[in-house]
Amino acid sequence: MAFVNKKLSISEKKKISDMKIKNPYGNYRDIMEGITPSYITIDNSSNMWLSHCYTHKETLECIEEFIFMYNGQPIPVQAKKRINGKNVIWEISRIDISVNMIVEDHKLINSLVAAFKVYNTTGWPEENNEAVSVICDLGKEDEV
Repeated sequence: MAFVNKKLSISEKKKISDMKIKNPYGNYRDIMEGITPSYITIDNSSNMWLSHCYTHKETLECIEEFIFMYNGQPIPVQAKKRINGKNVIWEISRIDISVNMIVEDHKLINSLVAAFKVYNTTGWPEENNEAVSVICDLGKEDEV
């Protein structure tokens, strides 16, 4: 598993847009039309990817919305970002998984944590990926 941050080409962006992946917690466009990312954090060998969709700036905690594509299934994820020195801490507060995905829960969580480590703060390819900590609401803490 090797995630990388990637800027999408116009054709790649259109391909994802045409999938009509909806983020139920995002802005109106995400909910009605589907996400249209410019950047994703992707593992090309397994075609898993993480896409930032929306930031709820009207809340004190700035909850951020993501879609994690796992085994062809889009999974809405909510997380809060904190920066502590050289560490970026993502507190993953919500993961919407279907009942049939619960069996693979540990693999899914490990993959999601790996994606957030590479995503860092923006998911941009040119970002300097310093030490990143990811904290999941399932009680798992992992650090680079």
